[in-house]
Amino acid sequence: MNDKRIFILILSIILISGCGAYTDVQKSVQQDRVLEVNQFCGASTEYVCEADDECITSGCSGHICQGKAEEQSITTCDYKDCYDAQKHNVRCACDYGTCKWKGNQK
Repeated sequence: MNDKRIFILILSIILISGCGAYTDVQKSVQQDRVLEVNQFCGASTEYVCEADDECITSGCSGHICQGKAEEQSITTCDYKDCYDAQKHNVRCACDYGTCKWKGNQK
């Protein structure tokens, strides 16, 4: 629960101070859990879920995987090729009880 509170606090600070605090959002999401095999560089909040439809993509470039019930993440509108979920064959889904990027089954 502490991670969720920290995330909400960081989002509140960003909303108060504007979008210039993108680095705080980056630090708050679990980039260490990114699917590095395909060099996809999206991030996940790892919000608790039970089904795929409880997870959505957010951020200006669609590179954040988060819970539908969370406030949408605010990011700058930068685009990197590694944000392309379709190209890297990943999707935002409920995986073992948390929203995160997951490889598509072939």
